[in-house]
Amino acid sequence: MSNDIDDDKLLSSSESAKSEDGGEGGNNRYQNLIDEYKEASHYHRLHITLLFGQLTVYLGVSGALINFVTKDSGPEGLMLTLIGVFGCIISFVFLIQHERVYASSYSARSRAEYIQHLLDLELYKPNISQFDIQKLLPLGENTSNRINSIVNKTEAASANRLLYISGFIYWIFACLYGFISALV
Repeated sequence: MSNDIDDDKLLSSSESAKSEDGGEGGNNRYQNLIDEYKEASHYHRLHITLLFGQLTVYLGVSGALINFVTKDSGPEGLMLTLIGVFGCIISFVFLIQHERVYASSYSARSRAEYIQHLLDLELYKPNISQFDIQKLLPLGENTSNRINSIVNKTEAASANRLLYISGFIYWIFACLYGFISALV
């Protein structure tokens, strides 16, 4: 949905709405916005839950593959290469799924924030709590300010992307290692 709606037209006074359709227009518009706000918030929560579920499944599958590869009598040569290719595919598929779900989540949240602004609600407030490394580690002020700046600007989605990309890179190296060991 587009956020290019004229706020004044959307939230016209009940007087003008009553004159148009017998008194229910203003309440109808308000109720429609409330319903859309609830639906957008619901979709945002659903997508965040999906992201967490996908991450859990990815870590489970990757952990099982890594356990299989690193055990004492683990695969070598061509088998390791095939497992590495499978790991690359898994990492890439989960990264694509993550991006699609995150885009939908972002869209739903943006719409909810826009409607919240129209209706003067406060569910989606700016991030109030900030991470403070000084509470965890006694670092110098400059160092802790730099770390706090990076951490507070980083979204969870970026951390998930980093995890999927790191897994992809790991499996590329496993493929190369298996391929080189098969040649030797």
